[in-house]
Amino acid sequence: MRQADVEEAKVSAQIIRDTNDDVGLRIMRDAACLPVVVWMSLMGWDTILSGRDKAGVMFHPWAKDLIWHIPDYPTSVGYIPYVVIAFLFGNIGFNIWKRR
Repeated sequence: MRQADVEEAKVSAQIIRDTNDDVGLRIMRDAACLPVVVWMSLMGWDTILSGRDKAGVMFHPWAKDLIWHIPDYPTSVGYIPYVVIAFLFGNIGFNIWKRR
């Protein structure tokens, strides 16, 4: 059983090595991440500008025209933003680890 795990790890590492410089995969990965990154950015923008105090008064009343009113992700695909965020932070972590 242990030898099979080692072989699987070697195959996985070989696939990563072979596809490391593949431009097509990079474009597909970026195309998959872009909508979520844009959605999260607009959601953060709306959250910051539409902040309200305890009385319900907007902190930034001048910002009413700058809010996009981005809807939530549908529940059937609600996990996708979290997967993309985990992937991006994981990728950053691996890059930092490799540079040590």
